[in-house]
Amino acid sequence: SAVVAAVAAHKHGVPVRIHAERADDMANVGSRSPLTANWKAAVNPSTGKITSVALTVSFESGVCGGAAGDLGMGMQWSDNCYFHEDFTCVGGITNSPKAGNTACRAPGVIATVPLHEEVVERVAEAIGISAETLREINMYQDGDVTPALCGGNVIGSAEFNWNVPAMWASSKAAWQIDQRKVEIAAFNDANRWRKRGLTMMPIKYGIGLGDYNISASIRIMGYDGSVHVAHGGTEVGQGINVKVAQAVAYGLGCPLAMVVIGDSSSLEVPNSTLTGGSGTSESSVAAALDACKKLSASLAPYRSSDWAASVGKALNAGVALAETGWYAPHPSKAFQYATQGVGAVEGEVGRPT
Repeated sequence: SAVVAAVAAHKHGVPVRIHAERADDMANVGSRSPLTANWKAAVNPSTGKITSVALTVSFESGVCGGAAGDLGMGMQWSDNCYFHEDFTCVGGITNSPKAGNTACRAPGVIATVPLHEEVVERVAEAIGISAETLREINMYQDGDVTPALCGGNVIGSAEFNWNVPAMWASSKAAWQIDQRKVEIAAFNDANRWRKRGLTMMPIKYGIGLGDYNISASIRIMGYDGSVHVAHGGTEVGQGINVKVAQAVAYGLGCPLAMVVIGDSSSLEVPNSTLTGGSGTSESSVAAALDACKKLSASLAPYRSSDWAASVGKALNAGVALAETGWYAPHPSKAFQYATQGVGAVEGEVGRPT
């Protein structure tokens, strides 16, 4: 787009601004940064334990330095769900005369996790067992420690929630994976030009709250009991306002219909940091609940089953019906927990295509 604008400005001698339609913009510059990678692995064929994995990655950044975020996150999340005695992921970015691409959800992670899965698939093929069996053998177990690069967390009950093994076992049984694999093998033997395949994968996405400072402000209107809330997050379609409103209704014990989320201002909720990284909603909720805790203590002597009446009594008694909340965890480790999942895909292809 910049090149097109520059050519038009040079030709006509006037400033040019381009407003691209979303479809055109995505088609031209909306892709993720391309990844080039190499890997090495060592496995004990008798046990199926992959003892060593070394990933080397390079993200193409085009004419700018925008792929640095993809690189950092891609490396930090690259372990996915597997424990190896020796695991490394190193990399860099390269420049080219192309337009730089942009980060998208899970930048870099969406490339390095499949890379690690490719290692598992290839190793399984090399030692003659199913990829699903190899995944089970090498999956993190309670007490394992993730590489320092990937957070250094103790997996399991000691520190880091870990439900993947249980989800894997229940999903594998519910989805009849073993039976379907037998049926797929029979189908493939009976069909020359059409082939089917099935794969099952786990996923772990670490969530860290270290970069979040979020403030919240709650004001209760004495004349009708309405609760006006401002918080330091930004609504960008993730439903943060609904989440904060629900938390405030719960924290104060008031009807949800009484909660109003207002416009946020850095004067009203100062010093809040970013909206992004999947942690702003829960951080804003935590800040709001901090304010609710203070307000609830002030309202406690005047409580009744009628919210508006309770507020009126408190106001008549001279209670301040406004509070601020603050959430700034600054944990010592990169990840405090992980979202986790298991999925399976069965597909069919026609060999001529």
